[in-house]
Amino acid sequence: MAETLIEVTAEAGLEMVLPGGIPTHIHNVLKKWTRLDQVYISDHSTDLVNTCDMVTEQRGINTDHLPILTKLDLATLTVEESAIHNFREVNWELFKKGLERRLGRLERAGKIHSQVHLNKACCELTKAIQEMITETVPVMHICTRSKRWWTKELTQLRRNTNRLGRQSSKLSKYPYHMKHAEHVDAVKLYRNTLETTKQQHWRDWLERVEEPDIWTAHKLTSLQPTDGGKSRIPVLTCKSGNTERKAVTNEEKGRARSGPYHQGANKKAAPQNQAIQGPWARRYPEHCAYQVC
Repeated sequence: MAETLIEVTAEAGLEMVLPGGIPTHIHNVLKKWTRLDQVYISDHSTDLVNTCDMVTEQRGINTDHLPILTKLDLATLTVEESAIHNFREVNWELFKKGLERRLGRLERAGKIHSQVHLNKACCELTKAIQEMITETVPVMHICTRSKRWWTKELTQLRRNTNRLGRQSSKLSKYPYHMKHAEHVDAVKLYRNTLETTKQQHWRDWLERVEEPDIWTAHKLTSLQPTDGGKSRIPVLTCKSGNTERKAVTNEEKGRARSGPYHQGANKKAAPQNQAIQGPWARRYPEHCAYQVC
């Protein structure tokens, strides 16, 4: 029996957490301590165990087993926010005027005859540009919830759409007011711009992708396509005797899901090889054209 238990735990990838030599049970008659209870954990989670021991002081009345206290380290790793300059929301007219004023304070441009003079000119130019970036370019904090494809144009379109939506809601008693049509047009423009911005950001990232991001791109492109987060039934594998078949389309999945249920529930209601009839069949003919019982 012990060899079988060892083989089963090894095949399942389990590791014993409770250290050996710790008793877990006391015999009611002989009053001897034995080890009847075991604590296992998956081998990939052994590093999460802080302690696993018996709690002898919390033994309940009329019980012959001791409680086992297991403490796990389940702290989640959080990604710290990184601050970067958001050049998409820069007022370039203000940036250009400020940079012109700073460059005007520098020495008049002339011929450079030495490496020292070149290094000094480069340092002054770099300092002027960096000071303007710090002064005019807004700072953006990047985290896991950040939308890196978001632009200033989308912010303005969202505000305009929300403003027109509030006005249209106040004028709900007047269905033919022009604000309703303006709100519909603003929603369409906002939606189309949003989708276009997402696609363009995705194309730009794929064109500039390098290691190690190239493996991330391969993972994203090789996965099965999704439908924007909506629930979707995966490909089903159905067995009929010794043969297996896969249900890929919606019709095939419907047959696979409804077949076993109706076979066990409606044997008397619908004999075998007989199509379902009645109002339900007339309303959903695509579900009754095949055998469901």
